[in-house]
Amino acid sequence: MGGRCLLLVTVAMLAVSWAVAEDNTTSPPVTPLFPEGDNFYFDIDPSDPLYDEMTAEAALLPTRISEVRQLLPRGKSTTRNTRNTCGRRNTRIINGQVTKPNEYPWQVWVVTFWSDGRAASCGGSIISNRWVMTAAHCLSRSVRIRSIRVTVGAHDRLNPGSHGGYNVYAAAYVIHWGYRFPSFDIALIYLQRPLTFSRSVGPVCLPSSSWVTDDFVDDVITISGWGRTERGTLSRYLRHFETKGVSLSACRSVYGGGLSSSVLCTDGSKLKKVCFGDSGGPAMIEKNGRMYQVGVISFTGGCTSRLPDGTCRVARVIGWINYFLGLSS
Repeated sequence: MGGRCLLLVTVAMLAVSWAVAEDNTTSPPVTPLFPEGDNFYFDIDPSDPLYDEMTAEAALLPTRISEVRQLLPRGKSTTRNTRNTCGRRNTRIINGQVTKPNEYPWQVWVVTFWSDGRAASCGGSIISNRWVMTAAHCLSRSVRIRSIRVTVGAHDRLNPGSHGGYNVYAAAYVIHWGYRFPSFDIALIYLQRPLTFSRSVGPVCLPSSSWVTDDFVDDVITISGWGRTERGTLSRYLRHFETKGVSLSACRSVYGGGLSSSVLCTDGSKLKKVCFGDSGGPAMIEKNGRMYQVGVISFTGGCTSRLPDGTCRVARVIGWINYFLGLSS
């Protein structure tokens, strides 16, 4: 977000390679999952209804922690306690690729509009009635952000209102201070107004810090998003799939020993994969009937490869997340 956290995401980042393995073979590239691939941001046509939003004469969004602090009301809680309401799915169906409407009420669609007339779209998740979590690379460029539109409660991305979805705009955002793709690839968005929780809009549960060393190799991990499908286009409807965790040591054997412990990898050997447009969305496990977000979708070794995918390990940054949740409680 501000200062050192506003990092330029360039096409060169699409070719990030980790250290060469001991046998001198080159590690696979680590690719951030913007929806447009190499052209990961896009121009809005003047005839598009979004054009007015993008070009509106509005103040650029605050990014520095001091600026975010000033927005948060004092002496009154603005972050609803979600401990008793988080992570409740609306169905138990896992086998289909397309989810049931509002099955994951925390899933959001994030469109970022920059001051130079470009935009990009990613996934995200609701973690309180004022905060949304997404990937840092979805918000990081060398130019300032003019606005961020967050669509909540959607199933049909092109017609979000069909299942109770609606748009909310960001008041501010913060990127993790340690972000350097793909390390600590996580950001938080503070909404202009509180969300009203319902069957279609609700928070995901956050993991305990004690889970920080768990790679979930024996757990089912559910991943959801509107990312690119086999047809090569973004999905209109929210989709999901199941996979397993991959140990950090095994993931480092693929991408190199320099891979940060902030990365949690998921298995891609069965070709159940994330792809462009899934960035920022949730990787989840189920415990005691609730869904906990253990990862924020970050990168892939290739949408059609059998290499592991990467997420930001939420337990690794839970103190940072709680710091901002606590600012408004």
